[in-house]
Amino acid sequence: VDKYVESTGNKTFRQVAKLLQIKEPTFREFLKKNKIMYQLNGEWAAYSNHTDAGRFYVKTGVSDSGHAFNQVLFTPKGIEWIAAELAKSNVREVMA
Repeated sequence: VDKYVESTGNKTFRQVAKLLQIKEPTFREFLKKNKIMYQLNGEWAAYSNHTDAGRFYVKTGVSDSGHAFNQVLFTPKGIEWIAAELAKSNVREVMA
């Protein structure tokens, strides 16, 4: 995780799940349960407090077919933060 945090690249949900070695459905449930991300019109969006904190970058654009889209990307800061949050969650589960 540390080498990705030092980089300047933003990562997709799938890239972060693979990096953190967590199954995508489990990762999505964690994000939803902890009010980090939510579904909006079939797309995943980050809560504004996390975007404001610099954990996510929202990429907007128009596809070749003319469809407007938003894509939420994890920033290096966000990857480091979510890795720590997952670790805390895992510790709580072990202690329970």
